[in-house]
Amino acid sequence: MEAAWRDGVGPDDRSRLDALVVAADDPAAAELAMFAVLIRLASDEPVVIPPVCAVGATAVVHATAVLIDALRSAEPTVIDQAVVTLGEALDALPPDDPRSLAARAWADLALGGLAVLLGDLRVARHRFEAVALEADGPFTLRLAAMRRLVGLSIERRDFEAARAWARRAVALAEAHDHPSDAGVLVRGLLDYAVGDLPAMRVTLDEAVSHPEHGRIARLLLATSEAGPDAIQQFSDVLVEAVALDDTLMYALCVLLGARCYIAMGRRDDAAATIDAAVEQLSRRAPYLAAALLDERAGWADR
Repeated sequence: MEAAWRDGVGPDDRSRLDALVVAADDPAAAELAMFAVLIRLASDEPVVIPPVCAVGATAVVHATAVLIDALRSAEPTVIDQAVVTLGEALDALPPDDPRSLAARAWADLALGGLAVLLGDLRVARHRFEAVALEADGPFTLRLAAMRRLVGLSIERRDFEAARAWARRAVALAEAHDHPSDAGVLVRGLLDYAVGDLPAMRVTLDEAVSHPEHGRIARLLLATSEAGPDAIQQFSDVLVEAVALDDTLMYALCVLLGARCYIAMGRRDDAAATIDAAVEQLSRRAPYLAAALLDERAGWADR
């Protein structure tokens, strides 16, 4: 339980939490159930949030789970009530609660997600940065915030900022012995997006030997090439991104594949690639769909 408060929880913690056996009358049972719900919400699974008689930080995190679930429903009245409940829990949070830092991090992540849903990306960025830049905050939540900031930066077409956040996320994961080869791959894509091919090669060399992600890394290293072979390699990466349900990787592959088509003089194929991706992303990741539309609009200057 202390680790869950200290580090946060995410999908990678599911098996560890599921393996715990706690008696129903154990005081920790309600909190464990709450963290189990948060893990399932992070995996976008349907959940039933159990009611708890909570105060302090526990009340804030429980209210956060309710808000995250409300955001998935997209029902304005449900979301409004969840925001009110979370606000009341935050107002009642004692300043000397030792778990207040973790509780506020959970709340900021959820409120950042709400801001994204409302299209207020400035507020979303502020909320995510509050989590990402808190050196003493739960590292799992800091990683989640950094990854959201990568996506927001891509929407602004600020690939340098996206690359910087991706690098910070990889460094933080490695510092806590949670290396993410998928994060290295995203960082390599962003190196390519800003035209830093030497950095891309150095970045992706770290993942080439990985049994799961090595093939993708080798394909991405081929982005310095051009022509039909490069298009085929991008298509293979897209298949992997769909299989992994990785919307960010998918959007980046579409972006780079479309640019490859443009370089080949095949503008119609590039447009068709963007249009198909926008249709797929418009509901699940509208900010990524908007970034792709911005990319297409910029072709008029080329």
